[in-house]
Amino acid sequence: LTASYEFVEGFSLYMDGRATHKTRRLAPSFIPLTSTLILTEQELTGYSPLALAGARLETENYDIRLEGVFNDRGFSKDELVSIRNSFAGITGALNLQSYLRSGLELPGQRYLYLSVRRSHLGADNDQTLSLRYLLSLQDSSGALLATYEAPFKDSWTFFLEGNFVNGKELGEISFVKQNRYSLGFSYF
Repeated sequence: LTASYEFVEGFSLYMDGRATHKTRRLAPSFIPLTSTLILTEQELTGYSPLALAGARLETENYDIRLEGVFNDRGFSKDELVSIRNSFAGITGALNLQSYLRSGLELPGQRYLYLSVRRSHLGADNDQTLSLRYLLSLQDSSGALLATYEAPFKDSWTFFLEGNFVNGKELGEISFVKQNRYSLGFSYF
């Protein structure tokens, strides 16, 4: 199901969602007769919704978006805590390998995403600054990505980028607590 509506020029609300019947998910379970947790495939009965809803404001110089994401197949807050605690146990390497596999980049169930892009900066109005923030609504951990871009010569672009993570140790997004910085050129 997809829907969008533009109330006035430059301001719109939108949503996109689906419900999958009898889907599979990765779920924590305990090995029988032990307290050892392992991640295994689990088949869900009923419908599992995945939905995004957002608002967008576009002007000549700004593009601002606020979005909410709900993923029923994601891990609950308690499941995330159990899984992270299992990394130090006997099945830690196996669980970490399962946890880091493709499709679990956003492992939880609820997120808020804010994006602000400012274009037409600089003397030639050709530079761009983007700020993007992803917040886990389950444990309040988050990540800010800031990017500055400026054209250089005819086909080159200079960029400066920083990724800043916040939240408790072993938080959903702050699990890999690394702030990163990049400086470079790209050719188009």
